[in-house]
Amino acid sequence: MSIEEALGFKIDSNLGLSQNLNMELPTAAEVSRDLFAEEADTLTEKYKDSVGKSDDCSSFHSNNFTSENLNAEKKLEHLVDKFDVNEFLMRNNFEYTPLDSLIRDMDTLSGVIDSTLVEEVSENYGPYLEFCNTYSADDNEVLLELQRAKSDISNFKENLDKVTNKELARSKEVITDTLEYLHRLDEMGQLLENHTKLAESLSIATKLGKTLHLLCGIDELNQTVCNSLILQSYKQVKRSNELLVSLADISSLRMRDLRNEYNDMIQTFQISLKLLTDRCLNEPKKYRSLADTLLKTLGQMKN
Repeated sequence: MSIEEALGFKIDSNLGLSQNLNMELPTAAEVSRDLFAEEADTLTEKYKDSVGKSDDCSSFHSNNFTSENLNAEKKLEHLVDKFDVNEFLMRNNFEYTPLDSLIRDMDTLSGVIDSTLVEEVSENYGPYLEFCNTYSADDNEVLLELQRAKSDISNFKENLDKVTNKELARSKEVITDTLEYLHRLDEMGQLLENHTKLAESLSIATKLGKTLHLLCGIDELNQTVCNSLILQSYKQVKRSNELLVSLADISSLRMRDLRNEYNDMIQTFQISLKLLTDRCLNEPKKYRSLADTLLKTLGQMKN
């Protein structure tokens, strides 16, 4: 049986379904109480025709049968036995199809589909075998290439595992040690730089302090020069003190000499400030500008 015969209509290669096929759905009656009432009336009329008596019809409705109408009851039972439910539903509702018919149709269509698939495969069996042989021959280039690719992938995974579990951990340790070493070098470089800056600052402060001390012995003080020397000397003193604090953990001989030099410079600077303060106290009107500078510097030194 072909698919067209199983489906019950002809399939057109260009249009799909034949134009002669009526695709309109039939109008289906609604299965309701009224429909069954009409069927009951029909059975009643048949019953009347069978017994020929109206009183027998009333006994049918009341279901109160007597011995006088036993023959009519038998006829009614005969009519009920002859009542075909499938025929009744098909006659009144076109959407109904017996389940047995659907099962038979499905079995038939399944058989047709299986047969068609077998025919299609049989007609192209040669190309299928040729395609399979491409990947089954021992000397096949594609198969050899796949085997080489598999070997390369295995080697890559092995090397990746080695790098991940061994070399990566070792590289991490080396990088950590290197960074720590570089950090220590930076610290040492900073200490050396501060050491050099401290020596330069102390040298400048010492020279300024000696010059300021010499000016204290002059009768006529140049207030502008004294003010500048005081401010510059204090600036170098402050800078030297900050550098000494940053190098407090170093106890080398060179640092000991620098600390002694700082103490000498501070002592000289303090003596000069004391001498200038005395001059300002003795002649406040004459050295008003110098007095302001001294007050400002002494206030900063206390803080």
